[in-house]
Amino acid sequence: MLQSEAWYQPALSKLKPGEAPITITALPLYHIFALTVCAMMSMRIGGQCVLIPNRATSRLRQGTAKYKFHVFRQ
Repeated sequence: MLQSEAWYQPALSKLKPGEAPITITALPLYHIFALTVCAMMSMRIGGQCVLIPNRATSRLRQGTAKYKFHVFRQ
């Protein structure tokens, strides 16, 4: 978690006071690092994790168009 939090610092430093970080994550979560960064890290820093159920380019565009996100994970 500490390693992931350090990796997030550039994105977190750009947040306005009180703004929650938003992470976009394309499903499925293939490995434990994706679970750690998406689910656990979002909970740790009080952020929001948006899960995109399909990796198809059109779905990713639709999902990302709705949010001003700070981090994108695949």
